[in-house]
Amino acid sequence: MVKNKLVLPVMMACASGTLPALAHAASSSVVIANYRFPDSLYALLEQGIKIPVYLVNTRPHSAQQGNHEGTASEYVRIGDVTLFAKDLKLGLRDVQVQESDNGIRLSKEMRTLLQSINDKQFDDQMRIPVSTGSAFELDQKKMRLLLNLSQSDYGVNIRPREVDIDAPESDDLSGTFSYNLGAYHTESGYGDSWSSGYLNARNWISMGVDHVLIDGSGYVNESSSDTQMNAVMWERDYQGMRYAAGMLNGWAMQSLASVSGISGGEVYGVSMGNQANSRKRDNTLSLTPVVVYFPTAGEARIRRDGQLIGIQRFDVGNHEIDTSSLPYGIYSIEVEVVSGSRTVSRSMYTVNKPFSSNVSETLRWQMWGGMYSRDKSVVNYKKYAKRKNEQDNTYYYDYDTKHKDTMSLVGASFSKRSGMVDWNASTYMMREHIVSELWASLNLTGYFSVNTQTMAASDGTYRANYGANLSLPWQIGSVWYSHEQLSSGKFLDIYESKGNTWGASFSLPSFGLPSAGNLSLMRQEDDLYRYKRYQLDYSQGLYAGRYGTARLRVGMSRNKYDGYYEEKDRYVMLDFAIPLGNTVSVGVSHNRDTGTALNVSASHQFEGDYLKSATANVSKAFNSRQDRSVSGGGSVNFDTPWNSNILSVQSGMSKGWNSTLTSDGSVGWSKEAIAAGKGTESAGVIVSTGLKSDEALTLKLNGRAERIKGDKTWLSLPAYQAYDLEVMNSETGTESYEIGANARRHITVYPGNTVVMKPQVKKIVTLFGRLVDANGAPIGAMQIKNHVGLTRTENDGRFVIDVDKNNPVLSIATPDDSVCEVRLDIESNRGALWLGDISCDKGDFVWQEAKGTQERDDEKDIRS
Repeated sequence: MVKNKLVLPVMMACASGTLPALAHAASSSVVIANYRFPDSLYALLEQGIKIPVYLVNTRPHSAQQGNHEGTASEYVRIGDVTLFAKDLKLGLRDVQVQESDNGIRLSKEMRTLLQSINDKQFDDQMRIPVSTGSAFELDQKKMRLLLNLSQSDYGVNIRPREVDIDAPESDDLSGTFSYNLGAYHTESGYGDSWSSGYLNARNWISMGVDHVLIDGSGYVNESSSDTQMNAVMWERDYQGMRYAAGMLNGWAMQSLASVSGISGGEVYGVSMGNQANSRKRDNTLSLTPVVVYFPTAGEARIRRDGQLIGIQRFDVGNHEIDTSSLPYGIYSIEVEVVSGSRTVSRSMYTVNKPFSSNVSETLRWQMWGGMYSRDKSVVNYKKYAKRKNEQDNTYYYDYDTKHKDTMSLVGASFSKRSGMVDWNASTYMMREHIVSELWASLNLTGYFSVNTQTMAASDGTYRANYGANLSLPWQIGSVWYSHEQLSSGKFLDIYESKGNTWGASFSLPSFGLPSAGNLSLMRQEDDLYRYKRYQLDYSQGLYAGRYGTARLRVGMSRNKYDGYYEEKDRYVMLDFAIPLGNTVSVGVSHNRDTGTALNVSASHQFEGDYLKSATANVSKAFNSRQDRSVSGGGSVNFDTPWNSNILSVQSGMSKGWNSTLTSDGSVGWSKEAIAAGKGTESAGVIVSTGLKSDEALTLKLNGRAERIKGDKTWLSLPAYQAYDLEVMNSETGTESYEIGANARRHITVYPGNTVVMKPQVKKIVTLFGRLVDANGAPIGAMQIKNHVGLTRTENDGRFVIDVDKNNPVLSIATPDDSVCEVRLDIESNRGALWLGDISCDKGDFVWQEAKGTQERDDEKDIRS
């Protein structure tokens, strides 16, 4: 096969008759259809010549003259083919199809047909049929191969709804440790006091995608303490499959559906399934792709309820409409395909973009099981044997909560979206008892949906919950209702319930009341626990302007317990939000204990590294029956380089007071570094800059700016995510740094992954000065160099140069071919420094021509 680039122009010239001399001068030639080829060229065709294959992409354009609309043909290359001659006929073989960058795709069937073409010859019209409605045609004027296709021959590039994240940055051993702790102290005011505290800790140790989680907690008070292990498990979640084994908690065992029967205790077993965090679902796209055919290049005009909501341009072929920018919900759209000023087609499509991203179109499943060590709890007394006390003839239940109840456990969970129905289900067996649970939601329209949650167990336990949600038209509000009923059998530890809840919220401006606000109300009742609750809230904006915002909140609640008591509370609040992070609320409330009270609260946000926010509140009761008529308190949210903390103190209407401290943080480690910081996520990155404790840079993290300070900074990050990192100079800092290699990274982290980023950072100081000789005369056109910068003095000896603050040395090439080095003291300087006049003293010379010393390479560079 011939690949010479000169062959094709020669063939085009022969076909178009632009080389008559060559054609007539040839001793003989070959005529094929309308083509005349010299014998030498025909010999090349017999070997085969590779030529490009084009699709015709017709684009509309305005005519140069008049108001008529015209078209322009654009030829889109989609591959190559070998053109050959045999028995005085032209033919094709070895069709190679390539994907186009402009979104044009061929169907799988068409690609197969094209690749199967081998030694097929053109007919008298110079066509080779490929399928019904499609054929190859040879352009006789420009000697190129054109492919004409029908709509069914085009494919479409459907954007994937689910994508697996990349492999982790490395498989090296690393880990993270996170914690949150809290403690409180209470003084009753009557001589009594008590204190208590807790600690929750999680430790991840990883090697790439594999990691081990150790999760524990502890509790202590003045008279007792307790610790427990929540989970010790190995987990591998990669490329859409998840495996786990060890001591699992309920969530680690499965995360698809409800397992109400497993309420407390530990599971020693295994779990596997395709419910994986490593596979991400793009919920910005419609679940059902909207695919539109364009016979020529044009645009799609998208309308909803007659209103234009988007315009997108495409080339010829089948294309998926980008629904990521369209509103969420389930609704119909009209897509009008327009080419120039002509409407090619109008069609209706359904956009299905549910707000919830927890349910996938593909079936999700998890299999799990092992040994279940259940906590014995007293929830339903009827489970236990009723015995009689012979001493006083009273009855009691024979239960024991000090020991575990161990049993076998095996189960499966499933989840899927099927059309308008989202559902998940779980079935499991605990010892000889079988439990099945189902949740389903039916989205009938974009405004109305119904849902149900059921449960049935072989011990007689059952649940029957159902509800409905209605979004009112014109965005005037919503109404919802739910019914819950659960009856427990003799094996499962589940609280029983039987009640109803309904509520509504209304946007009063949508009713034609532009000055009104939002109204919400709710009613809840439970027949078993014999209570009824009512809530009514109203909020309205009063002012929004340059001085801040003001908002009114009014509400009341009523709690009624049949046979016991009834509570009624009311409040009226005015909220003021002042610029610069200040918020003030003033209002009046009323309840049974404190009566009517005036309440004032204020908060302020700070921008510093340590103090983040502070709040204060005070309440004055007018007819209180308590010990005090005034109560109040405050809280401070502050950070340290290692954790985040909240300290609060509050007094009530009684004599006592209470103080609370909570704190959380984490540590990341690898073989290269270890660092502590804020946040409690399961992965992170350590940025090692080598800076001093008071020096800072900026890290761009997926476009968000994070301040990094000192030698090492630990940033806690959520796992199963990809991040783009870039270290740069701080926009607010006064110092400048030269950031070299390793300043940018793209990483993907899994639980326990600690990535160490080590950018090359040099602290830069800009020096201004004047170079003079021993007599004080300026020296011009002299080169000055150091490890960072290079400059040349002006005619008056003045110069500007950047230097590395950690190596502040200037190397100066003097007129007599000497080199002197001037070491500067700029340790305490920031940003820039005026040196004044500098000169080379006798002791500064490191090389002189007169001494005949061997010249060093760096000095050659200075003088060159």
